[in-house]
Amino acid sequence: MQQLVLSFSEKSLTLLQKQASESSMEQIPLELAKPLVKERISSSIQTALSTSSLYRCIWFAPDYTLFPGSLFDASQLKAYYELNHGSLAQHLSLRYDSIESLDLIVIYAVPTWLEDYCKNELQFQLLRHEVSLQLSHLAQHKHRDQIQVFFHENEFVLSVFKQKQLISCTATAYQQETDFIYFLLAHQQKLQLDQSFELNLVQAGAQLDLKNIQHLLLKFKDFESFKIQDSDMSSYQNNILCASLEEL
Repeated sequence: MQQLVLSFSEKSLTLLQKQASESSMEQIPLELAKPLVKERISSSIQTALSTSSLYRCIWFAPDYTLFPGSLFDASQLKAYYELNHGSLAQHLSLRYDSIESLDLIVIYAVPTWLEDYCKNELQFQLLRHEVSLQLSHLAQHKHRDQIQVFFHENEFVLSVFKQKQLISCTATAYQQETDFIYFLLAHQQKLQLDQSFELNLVQAGAQLDLKNIQHLLLKFKDFESFKIQDSDMSSYQNNILCASLEEL
């Protein structure tokens, strides 16, 4: 039977159905202010569930916080979140994911309607943040000095591993490719990322021309010796969103 992955963001729902090496994707805008949107979402999910088993529910938004697992106190969840993001909006609920391989906690807010929908309608409580899956995947390769950039619809997530340690994981909004390049340049200088780093560009939710980004990067001396690679959205979905936790 096919596996179904539901990937929610602030603007869309992506339904991924995967069986063996084949997969299909449907994307639905999440314009919740419009009438019958939740009904359409539910109908599409139920149709997918008629031929698939629910494998994973994912949420992505840029307002997450990372905290050391060894110091984490679940009773202080709201304080951790509000320290970085201000008061929690009334329509949001707090959750956290644990990444044991990095001794790391990912703290984040999700819409209360989504948490209720997963729990009550889908009978599925294991909702995870997409950044948790990204970091779990990268932890397998933390022996390499690397910069990993996941391009989403309106934000990119830039993670840096140096000497087997995660030293940065930042979500930043962008409007055009040059926004990313200048952010990366500032980050490279701030963190002293030398030419030995691998730079991996990944389509996570946005259909960008990654070859053109590589071309623009190589115009800067700071990046001319970087080993630059790219991955398309199909690879991202198969290797991260649809992968088992053991594979991550």
